[in-house]
Amino acid sequence: MMFNCGLRDDFEYFLGLRWMWDPDLPLESLKQEFFSAYGPAASAIRRFYECVEARYCDPEIYPKTARGHQSAPVAWGVVGTKETMDKLADLMAKAEGAAETELEKKRVELWKRGVWNYMKEGYDSFTTRMKAPMPAWTAKRVASAAGDPKKVDWAKAGNYPIKFFGAGADELSGYDGNLRFAHDGRWFYFELTMTVPDTTTLVNLPAICSHDCWEILMARQKGQPYRCWFVAPDGRANAASWGEVNFRSGVPSEESGCKNYGAVSVADTSNGRDWIARFAFPLDTFLDGPVKPGESFHLNAVNCMGNEHPEVRKWCETHGGRFIMSTLTSYTTVHTTDRIGTVTLEK
Repeated sequence: MMFNCGLRDDFEYFLGLRWMWDPDLPLESLKQEFFSAYGPAASAIRRFYECVEARYCDPEIYPKTARGHQSAPVAWGVVGTKETMDKLADLMAKAEGAAETELEKKRVELWKRGVWNYMKEGYDSFTTRMKAPMPAWTAKRVASAAGDPKKVDWAKAGNYPIKFFGAGADELSGYDGNLRFAHDGRWFYFELTMTVPDTTTLVNLPAICSHDCWEILMARQKGQPYRCWFVAPDGRANAASWGEVNFRSGVPSEESGCKNYGAVSVADTSNGRDWIARFAFPLDTFLDGPVKPGESFHLNAVNCMGNEHPEVRKWCETHGGRFIMSTLTSYTTVHTTDRIGTVTLEK
């Protein structure tokens, strides 16, 4: 038997070590042997374990696109629900109240520290994260620009000044910008601006990622399937899908027969401070189904900025890492789908 890939609870280690000596030992007798060590608290601890096991190992509980893959939204939004966590908290309290001897109390305390406290911290941090505000924007209807971002009347678009969040956190990254959203009934237009120390230090990599670049995620729902556009400072873009084609990740848009799903991107960094990216997305093809005026979809953008400029380099040296990541929505980073903003197309 091989032990790797993280830590398990005491019971799992107990089973593994006993079966190393004798793989024919029956499971039920091993369960009785292990849990009896908790004395009168044995029933509550065993029911705690079996509740977690039943929830975690039931494939029918998991979303189809999440089977075989665990994540915080799945762990605490689907599997470890509030009802489940309330049940486990009650069992933990019963176990603490039932333990009699000092040894039994110490064993219950170890279970609490080694299993329950980790679960509770994960659940509490997830629920705090999900309570944080998520933005909503309106794409104003404008005169037809025929899919050309340069011809959009941006002055009439929905305008939203923004302070970017640091990736994965609810703290600001220190960078400001502006968002504009519009549509003409056939195309969705998006203008994304970030004020940076010096646009002349932005690096255009042949493969676009990992920096400097924008990653723009859009979906009809807060989850898979979704599409992502990777955009360089000079406007070059690539697009791919996640969960759309046989649950695969990073499927190039070319496999759909339409590069970048028909989107057009242009860039403007001419004033030296504003990194501006403008886009036109055809409403019929930019997502896995058409989007009509009056309907909504979901969007987030993550900026990765390398350390070519001294100001950015200083920030990286202070915080660690090789680049700064900034997002539109708090507690998000690349490929986060459960906390993304909502865009509504004006009728």
